[in-house]
Amino acid sequence: MSNAALISLNILLDPIDSEKLDNHIPEVDRCNYRWVDYLPDKDDGELNPDVIYVGKLSRALSRSSTTARFHCVCIRDRIPDEYETEKSLRGIVIVNENISQHKLYTLMQSQMLKVYDWIINMKECLMKQGDYQDLFDISEDILENFTSAIDVAYKLIAYTKNHLSDDPINASLVEKGYHSEETMNAIQKANRFHAYVNEHGIIQNPPGNPTIYATISKWFRFGGNPYVHIIMICNNRPPSPCLIELFSIFLDHAYICFQRQTEQNANRIQSYYSLFNDMAFNDLDNPRIIAERAKCINLPFDGFFDICHIVFEDNDKIPVGRFVDELFACIPDAKIIFQNFEVIVFNSYASPESGFYNTHVKAVEKHLARYGAVCGISEHFTRLSDFLTAYTQAKRAQALGYKLHMAGDYWGFSAGVYNSAFRLRHERIYPYDDIYPYLMIHYAQIGVMNVFANNRYIEAIEKLHDDKVENGADSARVLYIYLMSERSPTIAGKILCMNRNNIIYRIARIKDLLGMDLDDYETRFRLMLAYKYWETQHLNAVDYLK
Repeated sequence: MSNAALISLNILLDPIDSEKLDNHIPEVDRCNYRWVDYLPDKDDGELNPDVIYVGKLSRALSRSSTTARFHCVCIRDRIPDEYETEKSLRGIVIVNENISQHKLYTLMQSQMLKVYDWIINMKECLMKQGDYQDLFDISEDILENFTSAIDVAYKLIAYTKNHLSDDPINASLVEKGYHSEETMNAIQKANRFHAYVNEHGIIQNPPGNPTIYATISKWFRFGGNPYVHIIMICNNRPPSPCLIELFSIFLDHAYICFQRQTEQNANRIQSYYSLFNDMAFNDLDNPRIIAERAKCINLPFDGFFDICHIVFEDNDKIPVGRFVDELFACIPDAKIIFQNFEVIVFNSYASPESGFYNTHVKAVEKHLARYGAVCGISEHFTRLSDFLTAYTQAKRAQALGYKLHMAGDYWGFSAGVYNSAFRLRHERIYPYDDIYPYLMIHYAQIGVMNVFANNRYIEAIEKLHDDKVENGADSARVLYIYLMSERSPTIAGKILCMNRNNIIYRIARIKDLLGMDLDDYETRFRLMLAYKYWETQHLNAVDYLK
């Protein structure tokens, strides 16, 4: 047998009651075995380290004094005494029950042959291009529990059809062929999505988290992201070292199916994953190199593009794979990559007028709301070498747009006024075009010098605030709407629900108070920047997604 078919001590001892075993093989000495044999009666000859022997304790103690390390499962045939030291018993498992040497040998040998046959059957299945379901069919009698495979969108791929579970979550999975919304909420509540991202080995969960039985599972990953989840529900057989090792053997073979699945699309997917990652995170901006790599994956270098950057309000409750799978349904022509909880969407269009905001915004916003996600959108760009600039725009738009949304209306306008006068048109989608004035102000504050320090236009808005405190005149809001209305007292009056003449009177008073000529464009422009500055200052107290 090859090393892949070696059988562990835990598996070989599984047919024997663990409470009747005294195991003196320390973890550091444990290995896998290719065969079970009787302990020889004669002292001549070496014993094989990859064979587990069966014999009587008295014989094993006698042999251990003259032979290099070997492992033996022994029937106790002597009364414990001072000769049974930690050193003399090392490498020996003692069976403390009334069982014959032949029966013990038969139990262990039968277990080894059973597992050998199973492994051989799985290998033959894979050689014949068998799939997940074929492996599950072969493995039912070994695993003895309900076991299933689901994809990143939580759709059922394969399961043990003759070993079902009465757990409601898994019964629903088999019935529907996917995890329902109710099930996803239960998984969220158990905080499993966060654990799945951070745990890369075999995951063990106690009962009730969220199934009524204990579970053993593992995610197969592609490009660092989880894609296929193999999970065993321990409804018939409780978790044990043997069961976990049998499950690991099954995973080794199921992973070959996973590799074959991903291999078909690997070159294409990895190419644009790799290209996008290099452009976004590794400073790839050489147009010639980008053009050559894009050509290899049939990605146009010139065209009409934009980028979306999506993050989530609560990462611990998000099945990112299902989110991305459903996002493809909303924008099927997009190229989407995701790493942990950051999703980047690359969109290509026939013309700027058919860009993301004009084409997909309604469907995508509903999808974002369902998963508690927010999205920034870059400006259009026409050359793939501008990917990094667009990605940065989308990321900044998402972060600052969410912050503006959470801050709400700084000036205290009515909902109708606020929605009609300001450009945050959606709760969860923020185009860079709407955000960049605030971004300019933000960077102007934190640059080499704060260009807004000691600024008379900002001081003018402050003076209007002080006037409200002294005289109750809400002049700051009136001037803001008047400037946004292109100095139309009629339009400003409609927005503020004020008489036109009242607006004219209030603006005249504001001119006198500030000593500024509102007919001058440069003055109006600087005042509007000052208003944006005040709003930006208000954002500093708001938590937002980074």
